[in-house]
Amino acid sequence: MLKAIVFDVDGVLLDSEKAIFSFFKDMLKTFGFPKPSEERINASYGKTTKEWVLDLTGKIKKEKLNEMMKWAHEHYFKDYLFKKAKLFSNTRKVLEVLSKDYLLFILSNNEKKVLEEILEKYGIKKYFKKALSREDVKKYKPNPEGINKLIKEFKLKKEEIIYVGDTEIDVITGNKARIKTIIIGKREINLKGLKFYRIKSISELSRVLRIISK
Repeated sequence: MLKAIVFDVDGVLLDSEKAIFSFFKDMLKTFGFPKPSEERINASYGKTTKEWVLDLTGKIKKEKLNEMMKWAHEHYFKDYLFKKAKLFSNTRKVLEVLSKDYLLFILSNNEKKVLEEILEKYGIKKYFKKALSREDVKKYKPNPEGINKLIKEFKLKKEEIIYVGDTEIDVITGNKARIKTIIIGKREINLKGLKFYRIKSISELSRVLRIISK
């Protein structure tokens, strides 16, 4: 019997693609790097900001990386996420319905401060029993530590919890944790041998849960 659902944030609850594309293009321009294509930015979805920067710039000196990370901390949230991102149209409604029947959690590779501000800004913190950021685990996604931590803390069985994400990293995370995984959206997933369910939007989640949780 399904008791709990773990959500990723970006691309699942929050439509942040426009904000992310603008942020990385502006950051690379600011620091003298060529403008990246949306395909290159898209290829690193699900990773941490630091990993994303390294993917887009290649090998750079530690000093330059530190400068770029400082710029990211100063600008990403207030200048990009707040101004260009928004909840998917049915996010709040779906969370309100699901929170009546299930324990809801978040597992995100966002920094803790950013994650907390997202939950507060978009008014969805009240729906979640617990939210784990990259700073709440020793090994972040695709390592399944965060999911296993929630399973242990809330005394759940693996068949009682489902993970909802939108990237290949999320598929790997759910499969490593050995729990059912749902992927939202059309992002290309090229992973042989790994199992996941696919839905177009969060509005389909309740229907699919009824089917796969039997």
